[in-house]
Amino acid sequence: MLTEWPATVRSIQVCRHHFIHRMILSEPKNDNVFQLFPPNASAAVYTIITFPFLFAVMFGDVGHGLLMSFAALWMVLEEKDPKLKNNNNEIWRMMFGGRYLILLMGLFSIYTGAIYNECFSRGMITFRSGWHVGPMFEKNLWNSSVLEGSQFLSMDPNVTGVFTTPYPFGIDPIWGLANNKLTFLNSYKMKMSVIVGIIHMTFGVCLSFFNYLSVITFNYLLLF
Repeated sequence: MLTEWPATVRSIQVCRHHFIHRMILSEPKNDNVFQLFPPNASAAVYTIITFPFLFAVMFGDVGHGLLMSFAALWMVLEEKDPKLKNNNNEIWRMMFGGRYLILLMGLFSIYTGAIYNECFSRGMITFRSGWHVGPMFEKNLWNSSVLEGSQFLSMDPNVTGVFTTPYPFGIDPIWGLANNKLTFLNSYKMKMSVIVGIIHMTFGVCLSFFNYLSVITFNYLLLF
Protein backbone atom coordinates (compact mmCIF):
# COMPACT_ATOMS: atom_id res chain seq x y z
CA MET A 1 0.00 0.00 0.00
CA LEU A 2 2.81 2.42 0.82
CA THR A 3 4.38 1.93 -2.61
CA GLU A 4 1.23 3.33 -4.24
CA TRP A 5 1.46 6.65 -2.40
CA PRO A 6 3.20 9.71 -3.85
CA ALA A 7 6.84 10.31 -3.02
CA THR A 8 5.87 12.97 -0.48
CA VAL A 9 3.78 10.37 1.34
CA ARG A 10 6.59 7.83 1.60
CA SER A 11 8.86 10.47 3.13
CA ILE A 12 6.64 10.57 6.21
CA GLN A 13 8.22 7.43 7.57
CA VAL A 14 11.30 9.53 8.33
CA CYS A 15 9.51 12.56 9.75
CA ARG A 16 5.83 11.92 10.40
CA HIS A 17 4.98 15.40 11.71
CA HIS A 18 6.34 17.25 8.66
CA PHE A 19 4.76 14.77 6.32
CA ILE A 20 1.25 15.32 7.66
CA HIS A 21 1.47 19.03 6.95
CA ARG A 22 2.78 18.36 3.43
CA MET A 23 -0.05 15.96 2.74
CA ILE A 24 -2.64 18.53 3.82
CA LEU A 25 -1.23 20.90 1.21
CA SER A 26 -0.47 18.43 -1.59
CA GLU A 27 -3.05 15.65 -1.19
CA PRO A 28 -6.04 17.09 0.69
CA LYS A 29 -8.40 14.30 -0.45
CA ASN A 30 -6.19 11.39 0.55
CA ASP A 31 -7.77 9.85 3.65
CA ASN A 32 -5.32 6.95 3.87
CA VAL A 33 -2.75 9.19 5.51
CA PHE A 34 -5.02 10.13 8.38
CA GLN A 35 -6.01 6.51 8.94
CA LEU A 36 -2.40 5.60 9.66
CA PHE A 37 -1.13 8.96 10.93
CA PRO A 38 -3.91 11.05 12.50
CA PRO A 39 -3.15 14.75 13.12
CA ASN A 40 -1.02 15.38 16.19
CA ALA A 41 -1.05 18.10 18.80
CA SER A 42 1.75 20.29 17.52
CA ALA A 43 4.12 21.77 20.09
CA ALA A 44 4.92 24.69 17.77
CA VAL A 45 1.87 26.65 18.94
CA TYR A 46 2.95 26.46 22.57
CA THR A 47 6.62 27.08 21.74
CA ILE A 48 5.70 30.50 20.34
CA ILE A 49 5.00 31.56 23.94
CA THR A 50 7.14 29.25 26.06
CA PHE A 51 10.42 29.91 24.25
CA PRO A 52 10.32 33.73 24.63
CA PHE A 53 9.25 33.38 28.25
CA LEU A 54 12.02 30.93 29.14
CA PHE A 55 14.47 33.28 27.43
CA ALA A 56 13.14 36.14 29.53
CA VAL A 57 13.59 34.16 32.73
CA MET A 58 17.31 34.15 31.96
CA PHE A 59 17.58 37.58 30.32
CA GLY A 60 15.09 39.53 32.46
CA ASP A 61 15.93 43.24 32.54
CA VAL A 62 13.54 46.13 31.95
CA GLY A 63 16.07 48.32 30.15
CA HIS A 64 17.51 45.67 27.86
CA GLY A 65 14.01 44.32 27.24
CA LEU A 66 12.86 47.76 26.09
CA LEU A 67 15.78 48.04 23.66
CA MET A 68 15.02 44.60 22.23
CA SER A 69 11.30 45.38 21.97
CA PHE A 70 11.88 48.70 20.19
CA ALA A 71 14.29 47.09 17.70
CA ALA A 72 11.85 44.25 16.97
CA LEU A 73 8.90 46.65 16.74
CA TRP A 74 10.80 48.71 14.17
CA MET A 75 11.41 45.59 12.08
CA VAL A 76 7.72 44.65 12.35
CA LEU A 77 6.51 48.09 11.29
CA GLU A 78 9.01 48.26 8.40
CA GLU A 79 8.65 44.63 7.31
CA LYS A 80 7.41 45.61 3.85
CA ASP A 81 10.43 47.75 3.10
CA PRO A 82 12.27 46.12 0.13
CA LYS A 83 15.64 47.18 1.53
CA LEU A 84 15.01 45.15 4.67
CA LYS A 85 13.33 42.18 3.00
CA ASN A 86 15.94 41.77 0.25
CA ASN A 87 19.04 42.25 2.38
CA ASN A 88 21.46 39.36 1.72
CA ASN A 89 23.30 39.58 5.02
CA GLU A 90 22.88 36.18 6.69
CA ILE A 91 22.74 37.50 10.26
CA TRP A 92 20.27 40.22 9.31
CA ARG A 93 18.00 37.78 7.48
CA MET A 94 17.95 35.54 10.55
CA MET A 95 17.02 38.45 12.83
CA PHE A 96 14.48 39.89 10.39
CA GLY A 97 12.83 36.50 9.94
CA GLY A 98 12.40 36.16 13.70
CA ARG A 99 11.20 39.73 14.33
CA TYR A 100 7.91 38.69 15.92
CA LEU A 101 9.64 36.18 18.15
CA ILE A 102 12.22 38.79 19.17
CA LEU A 103 9.39 41.19 19.98
CA LEU A 104 7.85 38.63 22.33
CA MET A 105 11.26 37.97 23.88
CA GLY A 106 11.65 41.69 24.58
CA LEU A 107 8.18 42.06 26.07
CA PHE A 108 8.62 39.05 28.34
CA SER A 109 12.06 40.36 29.36
CA ILE A 110 10.43 43.60 30.50
CA TYR A 111 7.99 41.59 32.61
CA THR A 112 10.61 39.36 34.24
CA GLY A 113 12.93 42.35 34.64
CA ALA A 114 10.18 44.07 36.62
CA ILE A 115 9.94 40.97 38.81
CA TYR A 116 13.72 41.02 39.33
CA ASN A 117 13.48 44.79 39.85
CA GLU A 118 16.37 45.43 37.46
CA CYS A 119 16.84 48.05 34.76
CA PHE A 120 20.21 47.98 33.01
CA SER A 121 21.43 45.86 35.95
CA ARG A 122 20.44 48.58 38.42
CA GLY A 123 17.69 48.31 41.00
CA MET A 124 14.47 50.27 40.55
CA ILE A 125 12.39 51.93 43.25
CA THR A 126 8.91 51.63 41.79
CA PHE A 127 7.12 51.34 45.13
CA ARG A 128 8.05 52.19 48.68
CA SER A 129 10.12 49.53 50.41
CA GLY A 130 8.48 47.43 53.09
CA TRP A 131 11.60 47.67 55.30
CA HIS A 132 12.39 50.67 57.53
CA VAL A 133 15.51 51.39 59.59
CA GLY A 134 13.90 54.06 61.79
CA PRO A 135 12.51 51.65 64.41
CA MET A 136 15.95 50.11 64.88
CA PHE A 137 17.24 53.50 66.10
CA GLU A 138 14.06 54.29 68.03
CA LYS A 139 14.40 51.04 70.00
CA ASN A 140 18.09 51.87 70.54
CA LEU A 141 19.13 48.65 68.84
CA TRP A 142 21.27 50.74 66.53
CA ASN A 143 23.26 53.75 67.69
CA SER A 144 26.46 55.56 66.81
CA SER A 145 28.69 53.05 68.61
CA VAL A 146 27.01 50.13 66.84
CA LEU A 147 27.44 51.83 63.47
CA GLU A 148 31.13 52.50 64.13
CA GLY A 149 31.88 48.97 65.27
CA SER A 150 29.97 47.00 62.62
CA GLN A 151 30.59 46.74 58.89
CA PHE A 152 27.25 45.06 58.23
CA LEU A 153 23.99 45.39 60.16
CA SER A 154 20.91 43.19 60.10
CA MET A 155 17.39 44.53 60.44
CA ASP A 156 15.21 42.51 62.78
CA PRO A 157 11.72 41.94 61.31
CA ASN A 158 10.45 41.06 64.78
CA VAL A 159 10.88 44.68 65.86
CA THR A 160 7.62 46.56 65.38
CA GLY A 161 7.76 48.84 62.34
CA VAL A 162 10.90 47.37 60.75
CA PHE A 163 8.96 45.21 58.30
CA THR A 164 5.52 46.53 57.42
CA THR A 165 4.29 44.83 54.25
CA PRO A 166 5.55 42.70 51.36
CA TYR A 167 6.69 44.55 48.24
CA PRO A 168 3.69 44.96 45.88
CA PHE A 169 5.40 43.48 42.82
CA GLY A 170 8.77 41.83 42.36
CA ILE A 171 11.79 42.02 44.64
CA ASP A 172 12.08 44.71 47.29
CA PRO A 173 14.78 47.27 46.32
CA ILE A 174 16.21 47.02 49.84
CA TRP A 175 18.02 43.91 48.63
CA GLY A 176 20.23 46.21 46.56
CA LEU A 177 21.90 47.29 49.82
CA ALA A 178 22.38 43.78 51.20
CA ASN A 179 25.83 42.20 51.26
CA ASN A 180 24.29 38.86 50.22
CA LYS A 181 22.38 40.38 47.30
CA LEU A 182 23.97 38.17 44.63
CA THR A 183 23.52 35.04 46.72
CA PHE A 184 19.83 35.76 47.23
CA LEU A 185 19.07 36.82 43.65
CA ASN A 186 20.98 33.96 42.04
CA SER A 187 19.22 31.47 44.29
CA TYR A 188 15.87 33.09 43.52
CA LYS A 189 16.41 32.97 39.75
CA MET A 190 17.76 29.43 39.83
CA LYS A 191 14.81 28.09 41.81
CA MET A 192 12.31 29.86 39.57
CA SER A 193 14.07 28.53 36.45
CA VAL A 194 13.98 24.98 37.82
CA ILE A 195 10.27 25.22 38.65
CA VAL A 196 9.35 26.70 35.26
CA GLY A 197 11.62 24.22 33.46
CA ILE A 198 10.05 21.19 35.17
CA ILE A 199 6.56 22.46 34.34
CA HIS A 200 7.63 22.99 30.73
CA MET A 201 9.14 19.51 30.38
CA THR A 202 6.16 17.88 32.07
CA PHE A 203 3.83 19.62 29.64
CA GLY A 204 5.96 18.36 26.73
CA VAL A 205 5.82 14.79 28.04
CA CYS A 206 2.03 15.02 28.40
CA LEU A 207 1.76 16.35 24.86
CA SER A 208 3.84 13.45 23.54
CA PHE A 209 1.74 11.00 25.55
CA PHE A 210 -1.49 12.12 23.88
CA ASN A 211 0.18 12.04 20.47
CA TYR A 212 1.26 8.46 21.07
CA LEU A 213 -2.15 7.61 22.48
CA SER A 214 -3.79 8.52 19.17
CA VAL A 215 -1.72 6.12 17.05
CA ILE A 216 -0.37 3.38 19.33
CA THR A 217 -2.01 0.64 21.35
CA PHE A 218 -2.08 0.71 25.16
CA ASN A 219 0.45 -2.12 25.42
CA TYR A 220 3.02 -0.09 23.50
CA LEU A 221 2.32 2.97 25.67
CA LEU A 222 3.72 1.05 28.65
CA LEU A 223 7.14 1.29 27.00
CA PHE A 224 6.74 5.05 26.52
